[in-house]
Amino acid sequence: MARLGAPAATVRAVVGPCIGQQSYEVGADMRARALAEDSDAEAFFTDGRRAEHYQFDLAGYCVARLRRAGIGRARALGVDTLGDTRHFFSHRRRTLAGGGPIGHQISAIARAGATSGA
Repeated sequence: MARLGAPAATVRAVVGPCIGQQSYEVGADMRARALAEDSDAEAFFTDGRRAEHYQFDLAGYCVARLRRAGIGRARALGVDTLGDTRHFFSHRRRTLAGGGPIGHQISAIARAGATSGA
């Protein structure tokens, strides 16, 4: 966006829909990798339901990283794709269930006032 002339402070970012913290259990190895790269990541992990596992706030972590990068307005939608079976497919839900429907979501990046080349 910066290369297209949008200063970071004027960029708006929305994270999601994505898996929610209550649904996103990760192992100690993933937590260790995240903390090795970013000590501020600690705030986005809570104790998991199983030993040596953690619930990770992926959307919150992404919003924090965007804000640290100077993005003017960043927020998370707060929609859990694993929990919302009516509106979203979820690879994790499908895996946990041992199969079932599969699909994909798509996100977009746009510039205000941009026009389609079509």
